[in-house]
Formats: sequence, structure tokens, C-alpha cells
Amino acid sequence: MKAKEPARATLIEGGRSRSAPPRTVGDGDTGDAPSYGGLEETAGSARHGGERGSDPTDLGHVAGFGDYELRALLGRGGMGEVLLAEDHWIGREVAVKRMRRTAPDLDAERRFLREAKIQARLQHPAVVPVHDMGRDPDGRPYFTMKRLTGDTLHDLLDQPQQRLLRAFAEVCLAIEFAHEHGVIHRDIKPSNIMLGKFGEVYVLDWGVARVVGDGSANPSIQDIANMDGETQVGDVMGTPGYMAPEQALGYQMSSAVDVYALGCVLFEILTGEPLHPRGAAGAANAIAQPTVAPSTRRPERTIAPELDAACVAALAEDPAARPSARQLAERIQDYLDGDRDLERRRVLAAAQVAEARAALASGDPAARAHAVH
Repeated sequence: MKAKEPARATLIEGGRSRSAPPRTVGDGDTGDAPSYGGLEETAGSARHGGERGSDPTDLGHVAGFGDYELRALLGRGGMGEVLLAEDHWIGREVAVKRMRRTAPDLDAERRFLREAKIQARLQHPAVVPVHDMGRDPDGRPYFTMKRLTGDTLHDLLDQPQQRLLRAFAEVCLAIEFAHEHGVIHRDIKPSNIMLGKFGEVYVLDWGVARVVGDGSANPSIQDIANMDGETQVGDVMGTPGYMAPEQALGYQMSSAVDVYALGCVLFEILTGEPLHPRGAAGAANAIAQPTVAPSTRRPERTIAPELDAACVAALAEDPAARPSARQLAERIQDYLDGDRDLERRRVLAAAQVAEARAALASGDPAARAHAVH
């Protein structure tokens, strides 16, 4: 009599089924584990190396589904969680993002699916690729992504500035790519930017991204623009401290909100401290005082005038006055390439000195105070 063949799980993907080879639950090396943006790390994520700390029994009532064997919990947020998994069909580690609730409300589920589809359509080296979408045995939506290793920009702000500026220029180009495809990220911040060990740069967490208009100018995302779950004018989405003034006020937004957030990130790279305070005070401060020159905040750092001017331009209160993300990237890249107009730098420095002298000689206390600070 023929031996009974082990059962093979199947996963329906786009109308076709894939049979997974039999598998067992076990441990393996995880290496570094990123936060994947918007999620808190867990004790088992072993971000900077170390042993896996998650028990597979904590990952759901099953230790795997379809082709995926769940290995460890990498991060968890209010609505979703990211798990390390082994894709037995291809033989690689992947990250599985799924909703935490077994019975999520319809609006939350639509937002989750929008995030997956937006991220999947933005095929750019700095956007984490999405491999697959489906539902687990509990009915929770999930999608699988490339498993990342590295550190967030937030954790690397004490690193050499040249490295951070190179990564920042790449982030700007990734955001420009999204803008050209009709997508606004709306939550750019250092903890949503990841740098890998081999020069990789990723923009994480597209969970509050918005599709501009009806998507008709970009057929690849038109169906996403027409999905339910989109936020409306008046909804405030993003992270206080990195929001543009118009974003904090709930006004109609354009891609310029992302440029302002990029300006906040650049400010942090140049000064080593956030432009605005954390929490609700950050949104209020962005409205009251949206633009501050890095050189004004940290004069002892001798910040290059080109970088100072680029940051101030990105932080302009008027959205129409801000450069595009591409233009901001070009200004940073010109600085890194050494294509600096030394004469222009001398003119800028001389103008600043002349302005300070005039203020000091004016006798106006306010002008003198401004010149001193």
C-alpha cells in the first residue's frame, strides 16, 4: 500500500492556487529586524542582532498558513503587526504584515488594503516591494514584503553627515517618484526612513498615503483612488512635529506637505535636533513658526549656506514657494558632488555679515537682538 502523502496547504493568489511543500515549525537566525515604520519593536525582533524572542504560539492560533511559516514578531502597532516568516515556495525570509484584530471594521480593512496596493504599485528601489496579498486562516488581511535589515535614520543621526545627506537625496527622489504617480506619503520622518548595511535606502509606512484626485493621470493607481477608505479634507493624518502648517490645520493638501516634512528631516540632519517639539505642541508650533533656518538654531555647527538655504526653502510657509522633492534632491546632490559656487558662498557670507553689522548699528533693540542670535 502506498504511504499517505503529507497534506499540502494551498493559497489562492489572483485566482490561482500554489501548493506549499510540507513544513515544520522551527527556529532559525533572524539577524537584524527593522521596525517597518509605524510599529513598535518587540523583544523578539532582535533589531541589533541576538536570539529570537518570540514563541511561534504567540503569533496566532496557527504557526503558519499557505506557503508561509511564521517565525517571530518583528513589530506591532495599534492596528497591525509585522511578522518574520519563511516563504517555503521560493525559499526565502519575508515580512508579513497583517491586521491584529480577527474581525476588523470595514473602514480599517479598506485602509489596510489601500496601503498594500499603493506600496505595491510604487515600483521604486526605495519602496519596499510587496510580494503577495491574502487572508490568514482567521480571515485577517495580510500582505508580504521584502524582509529588511538595517537601521532607521532616527537611530543614525549621530553618523557622519555625508552619509545621511546621500541617503536623504535618495529619499527625496523616491518621494518625487510617488508624487509623479499621484501619491502623497503624508508621514515622512526619520523613523520611517531606513538605511541598510549595503547602501540600501527605504521609505517605510505608506499607511496614511493619499492618492491625489481621481487617479486618472496615473492609470496604475486609478482603482486605488476610487477605493473607499480615503481620508477627507479636515482629517489630520501624519505625525505632529513633521506636519506642514496646512496639514496640521486639516486644509486641502498637495505634494508640498511631503516637501515640508523632508525639510524637517533635513533640519534634523543638519542640527541634530527636531525642528518642532513632539506631540500636539509640534503641530501648533508648525502653524505658529513654520520656518527656522538650521544655522539660526545651531550657529556653532557652521552649516554650509547651500544646505541652510535648501532647508529654509523646503520649510516655506507657502506651499507654492517650496521646491519639488526632485529639486530638493538636486540641491543636496550638488552640494555632495562638490559643484559649489565658491563665489556665491562668499557673497552669501558677506551679505550675512553686512546685514548683521547694519542691524547692530541701527540702534533698534529688536534688530540688534536678531543679529546677535
